[in-house]
Amino acid sequence: MKPNATVIKTSLLGFSTVFLLSSPLKTLASEVKYKYQLDVTLADNSIGRVYSCGSVECRDWAIVKVKDGKQFSAYHTTEKLRGFGGRWTDRRVKAMKICVTNGFELSDCNVVKSDTATIPNGLTIHDLSIELLYDRNGRDFRTTSFNIPSNKKPE
Repeated sequence: MKPNATVIKTSLLGFSTVFLLSSPLKTLASEVKYKYQLDVTLADNSIGRVYSCGSVECRDWAIVKVKDGKQFSAYHTTEKLRGFGGRWTDRRVKAMKICVTNGFELSDCNVVKSDTATIPNGLTIHDLSIELLYDRNGRDFRTTSFNIPSNKKPE
């Protein structure tokens, strides 16, 4: 029998039924997800959010999942816009550059060779500037650095 389990025995029309109700020893970790549209450098070196990728338009996004307010993971995704629906292509993050931000000032920058990092004590995901290094068809690409605004609501 599992720890912290409750057994309920009942009889219905002469058949005995046993229910095992378990209460988890610890609650599941809370996780929130932010979807942030990225700026991209266009062919003419200007910055935009929608660009041409073949015969369709595309938008790049960073998906950031924060677990218990202490850890976060990220991945890059491209949305190909086609008529009424888009097609999404997720890409694994190879490394992240994470800096503490205070307005325009960046400090305590660290490079993490992973798609997961720890949020420094006393800070939130909104206090960080993040840049992603990801693989696209065997080539490394970097996003522009981004910050999830404090007024941005999780998905």
